[in-house]
Order: sequence, then structure tokens, then C-alpha cells
Amino acid sequence: MFSFTVEWDEGISSHRVQVGPHRLHYLRAGHGPHTLLLIPGALGFGWSNFKHQLLGFDRDFFTTIAYDPPGSGYSRPPEKTFPSYEEEAETVAQFMEALGVQSASVLSSGGRTAMVLAALHQRLVQKLVLVSTNALVLPDEYKSCRSLDSIEETWNEKIKQIMYSVYGKENLPKLWRKFSDFNECILKEKRGNICLHLLKDIKCPTQLICGQKDPLTKIENGWLLHALIEKSRIHIYPEGKHNLQNKYPEDFNVRVQDFLKADEELSGITLTTSQFLRDDEEDNKIANANFF
Repeated sequence: MFSFTVEWDEGISSHRVQVGPHRLHYLRAGHGPHTLLLIPGALGFGWSNFKHQLLGFDRDFFTTIAYDPPGSGYSRPPEKTFPSYEEEAETVAQFMEALGVQSASVLSSGGRTAMVLAALHQRLVQKLVLVSTNALVLPDEYKSCRSLDSIEETWNEKIKQIMYSVYGKENLPKLWRKFSDFNECILKEKRGNICLHLLKDIKCPTQLICGQKDPLTKIENGWLLHALIEKSRIHIYPEGKHNLQNKYPEDFNVRVQDFLKADEELSGITLTTSQFLRDDEEDNKIANANFF
């Protein structure tokens, strides 16, 4: 049973659906003709990663579905594991089929499963938004991930309590270490290659959103994705770190909705302006980034 409870906004409903062996939880907001699927990363889940989007996106245009992957958030039990991203993408495809969704735009924080989904199931993905995403684990990214193993010392207090409430105080550190181990395995056994070989198969218009100061997904990975995904554009927050959808929710929501609503296939490079002030000293601490 979950001890973590959330009072959903009036326009957000909570659901579960059986997908193979998994009883998957998801949130739904809006009633528009354009289906938008939100896919979290790492140990994140729909509400922790996408609260501002569930609350803020145009509900007359979008039907927004925030997905809790198997073992994440409210899609428990069973406990979280870290299968291949091909397996994760197949589960998402089956989830969409179970909901009767023939195609959707996809917004993902972390983006690994979403990239594989868009490459292997092209007909399912209309447009793709990748936030703080890497297709190649760099050594410095792995070190930053591993540095968060010490949850009590490094995690933001608010995020820590939310995640403890969902996963348990004793269990959360074990799960994060497994995620760090998973990244270490990719780095050592696959030379960091998450899905570089699949990027050429992503054919849908793609918006990349990156933080210049992100320790977990370096800006070099953003430029690499931009070079290898054919119909991509990149937007960089000069002071941004990892949790861009939560750090800059108003600007983020406008930017993403404009991209998803546009008829043309966009391309090019955009940068944020100085309207975003420098992070204060407290925000500059790695402990105060929302990594989920």
C-alpha cells in the first residue's frame, strides 16, 4: 500500500490499466483531440515529473496522460527494475494499445524510453519532446548520478520526502544505487551507448530542451541529439540544470505547447534570453535540483 497521497486537481483523474503482468497507474487531464503522453525517467512518476504540465497544459486542445512505468510511483508492486529500454518502450506501446491510443505526441523527462519508442514504433509518435536527455552516458554524467547514492546528504528535502513516501526510506537508496549500477553497466559494457544506433530512425518532429549546467545530462549530449535526429530543434536554458519542466514551468509550458500545436515541421536553434536570473547560491547546489 502507498502512504503517499495526493489531492489531485479537479481536472485530473487517476486510473489503472492492466498491461501484461503490470497493473499500471496513470493520470489524465483534459479532453482535447490531441493526445499527449508524458513519460518520466529514472525513479520519477507522472505527478513528480509533470505536475506543472498536468495543471497547466491547454485542456481543450490536449488529452494529457501521465504514465507511471512498472515499479514506479503508483504502478507498484512489483518493485522497480531496470530492464532494457527496448523492453520499456514495448511496455509503453502496449499501454497505449490498452488505452486505445493509436498515436500521440510524447513528452519525456530523461527521454531514453521515449527515443526508443519513437524509433521502433514510428506510427505511435506524432511529435517528440525530450527534456534533459542523453543517448550516450558520459563518464562525468555517471559520476554525477553515482554521487546521488547518498540520498540523505545530497537530495533536496522536499523531493526526498515525496520519494521516501512512495518507495520507503530504506528502499529508495537501494533503488537509486540500482539505477546508478545500471548506468555503470551501460558505460562499461556498451561504451555508454544507450540508443545512438536508433536515432536515425526517429522521423517525427522533435524538440530538445536542455540545461547548459545540467550535471546529469551534459549539454554535449543535447548537441549530439540535435545532430543525429533529423527533424530536431534545440532549446537551451543557459542557467538550467536537470529539472527544466519544474524550474521554468511557465516558459516551458508555452514553448512546448507552441511546438506541439504548430502545423509545420520546425527546425533550427533557439536560446533562452536573460529574462531568467542566475540561480541563487542554494539552487546552485546539486542537492537542490529535482533529478526526477
